[in-house]
Amino acid sequence: MIRMLLADDHDAIHFGVSALVQAQPDLELVATATSGEGAVELAGRHAPDVVLLDLSMPGRGGLWALREIRRRRPRTWLVVLTGDGRSATTRRALAAGADRFVLKDRPVEDLLLAVREAGPTPREPQGPPVTL
Repeated sequence: MIRMLLADDHDAIHFGVSALVQAQPDLELVATATSGEGAVELAGRHAPDVVLLDLSMPGRGGLWALREIRRRRPRTWLVVLTGDGRSATTRRALAAGADRFVLKDRPVEDLLLAVREAGPTPREPQGPPVTL
């Protein structure tokens, strides 16, 4: 079972990802956050295998959360889910420690593939990150 934390500030994403995860026998959504600070706090409390993280959130935001979760939980996989596909954004996310990068306009199969490739085995450096 892959235990996931979702961090995004849009209700529609929470609803959609939650419904998607519930339909998957190998995935479990253990917590949801709507800010970068919430994501960091909940990642520490729930120890998910995978954090699915938007970059644009209130407060310190997703990029800060990405760095903090990577620093505090180096073996947790970090999958960025964002609507911002600019190459500069991708580079910043990957440099901050993202393991996978999925655009919100991609098919849900891409998101499921990124999550399944990331967990549940503890993160070990495997070479360059993958962008879908």
